[in-house]
This record gives sequence, C-alpha cells and structure tokens, in this order.
Amino acid sequence: MKTNMNIAFSSDNNYAPYLAISILSVLKNNSKSEISFYVLDFGIDNNNKEIIESIVCNHRKSIKFISVDKDEFANFPITINYISLATYARLNITQYIPDVDKLLYIDVDTLTNGSLDDLWNTDIEQYSLAACKDFFIEIEQADYKTKIGLENHHYFNAGVLLINMRRWRELNVLEVSLTWLNKYKVL
Repeated sequence: MKTNMNIAFSSDNNYAPYLAISILSVLKNNSKSEISFYVLDFGIDNNNKEIIESIVCNHRKSIKFISVDKDEFANFPITINYISLATYARLNITQYIPDVDKLLYIDVDTLTNGSLDDLWNTDIEQYSLAACKDFFIEIEQADYKTKIGLENHHYFNAGVLLINMRRWRELNVLEVSLTWLNKYKVL
C-alpha cells in the first residue's frame, strides 16, 4: 500500500539550493510513496522555483509554493544568526495549509537517508506533534532552558516535526507561541 505524505518546508531564496537538495533526498528514499510537498515561500525567485518544480515533477510528485508575507512575522525576535523569519512560519502552518490533518515539517538543511514511512505512520492522534529531544540543550545548556521558561519541560529539535494539524488548530499554536515569545524575549 502506498503512503500518502504531506511534507512541508520553509525557505527564502538564500536557502533555496538547500531546499532542492533536501527535497531530492526525500524523493530518492521514498519513491513508492505519494508525496505532496508544500513550501512556505519567503521570496524564492522564479528560477529557483522552476529548478525545484522540475526535480519534483521528474519524480511524479506534487509541490505547492505558498507565499508568506514577511510582515506577518515582523515582531518576532531574530536574536540568533541562524533563525530567520522563515523559521517562524511553521508556527502558523495550519493557516497556510488548511486542508491537511497531518504534516511532516522538515528543515531545509536536513537530508533524508531512508524511508519516512515509519515516521509518517507514527500515531500522533492524541498529541500535537512528534519530535526528537535536543540532548545538547537538555544536557549542556540546562541554564538556557531556565532562561526561556522550560526548566520543567523537554526541549526538542524543531528541524523535523510530525504535526497533528487538527490539534494545532484546536490549540491555536501561533497565539500560544506569541504569548511565550513576548514573555521570554531571549531565544
């Protein structure tokens, strides 16, 4: 039986080459799966879009570029050099991709080296998402967790997220995140 996956990325034009490679790595390792790609687009130029569309179409999959208004995230803090506005777009992902109940979000700097079927088929019906614990932060930077109000919670790697979109809509993740960002201005 074929798996029908919804996979999203967030990118600007600077990261478009990495996006292309990340998508290609998914395609090469998941050729038997039906995949719909979604790209939260923070200004990817037409030439880069055409290259990426060609890669996806050559593998008989679909892709949709969704324009994101940068002003929507103008008040979000950029305090770490590797965090861009595109990083924050995933918080509002249910608005950009409203007709999907389950979504795999992958950062553009991530390579896939095997099938995503087991991850995709993880039952998250009772959860908002599935993610991996970030052990570096957990062990080496416990003081950082306290600084951002997570001393009694786990810190996870946000580069690969299996999202229960229905729960995210119910919990209004964007609003909750904005409240948290306003309370803890340090990332």
